[in-house]
Amino acid sequence: GRERAYVAAADSLGSWKWNATVGSDGHAVLGAAGIHDEAPFRKEFFVEREILETPQGLKRGIYYTFAGAALDLPANDRNVLTLVAGAQEFTGDNLRTHLRATFVHVVKPEAGLSVQLRTRYFHDSVPHEYDYYSPRWYVQAVPVLQLRRFSNSGWRYVLAGGVGVQRDSDTHW
Repeated sequence: GRERAYVAAADSLGSWKWNATVGSDGHAVLGAAGIHDEAPFRKEFFVEREILETPQGLKRGIYYTFAGAALDLPANDRNVLTLVAGAQEFTGDNLRTHLRATFVHVVKPEAGLSVQLRTRYFHDSVPHEYDYYSPRWYVQAVPVLQLRRFSNSGWRYVLAGGVGVQRDSDTHW
């Protein structure tokens, strides 16, 4: 294992809100930072750097840096498509490109009930490097039913469940 320490901060810059958690394991700067706006077409930019939490990752000091952006594309008050694109660079030679899309349809706004289709794709430039999961490519699609409620004290409760399909370059559906 490795000990790590972090400091967290958050604030706003005009119509943008940012947050950051920055720390170290004594060998590298670690943490995550993000900035987003609250516009109808919400934009978010993020970066994360961490140690790979696998046996080789901890023993050999294998890190990853993941950076990307997200965009919300609302069709109306009940339908929104969120797109995420990013790149994840690992210690070594692997570069993983990510594409994700989530479509949300709110069935009953007053009940907090929605149906979603969550999709994900990634591609590894150097498959099977070290001991982390890294096929040449991976794809998944998961339909989800979600219930989101808020308490009078401000707590948010989310219950979600789904069953979907996944496949990678080495296996079948």
